[in-house]
Amino acid sequence: MKELTLREIQLTGLEILKDVHRFCVENDIKYSLLDGSMLGAIRHQGFIPWDDDVDIIMPRPDYERFCETYKSDSYKLKYRGNDNRCMIAFARVYDTKKTVMQTTLPWCKDEVGVWIDVFPADGALDDTDEHVLYYTNNRYYWGKSCRSRACLHFNYTKDYSLIVNIKNFVRTILCMLGMTDYYIKTIIRRGKSIPFGSTHYWTQMMCMGDNSKEHNRIETFAECSLMPFEDTEVFVMNGYDEVLRGKYNDYMQLPPVEKRVGNGSSYIHFYWKKS
Repeated sequence: MKELTLREIQLTGLEILKDVHRFCVENDIKYSLLDGSMLGAIRHQGFIPWDDDVDIIMPRPDYERFCETYKSDSYKLKYRGNDNRCMIAFARVYDTKKTVMQTTLPWCKDEVGVWIDVFPADGALDDTDEHVLYYTNNRYYWGKSCRSRACLHFNYTKDYSLIVNIKNFVRTILCMLGMTDYYIKTIIRRGKSIPFGSTHYWTQMMCMGDNSKEHNRIETFAECSLMPFEDTEVFVMNGYDEVLRGKYNDYMQLPPVEKRVGNGSSYIHFYWKKS
């Protein structure tokens, strides 16, 4: 099979995004680009040149309605609500006809191709210190879930110390006994415990890096507007400047060359299916 180039991954993701946008407009579902995709729309009017995925976000009520009703002739949606074997706490809309994935960090049991990530926006505690603590605790479960998933493809070799091999063997057993399922359920339960709009802030807690600054005023997501993205227009929250500055600081400044890499390029590869 031939591996997709970065640009081919981007364009395949763009077609999925167009389909999701169409569905959301037809069904009055609110969404916005998020993170690197939102930054790309503002700084590049499209993908960040080295970015390899698409992220969108919806207030939790819109997210749940989207997940329950999304239909497409070309793509499929997977999340915990329609597949309890799904090993992530958010949704993905993915291709199955043209592309296929190989990865060392599996997220589902089925064969999937290029996808876009769909995140729910949940409420966040108003007090910043309390939010950081709550967010950090949720990141603990997220980290556990990632490590247990990775252990499903861990190679137990002499390249790793005995301690590392033993730790990952234990994680593999725990994963097989259902601990990954427990971690994912805990992440979702904790996120939903603060309903979107019940406080003055919102956050995204279903997939987390070191983003304790992700504490956004509810007004930033009050309205969304169409903005250019590649050869189309998609929705971006009107408070994008405040949100992007809270996460990336001077977001219009390009990062150093050595940091211009995609999020999943080291462990995810996509291939064209044989015709």
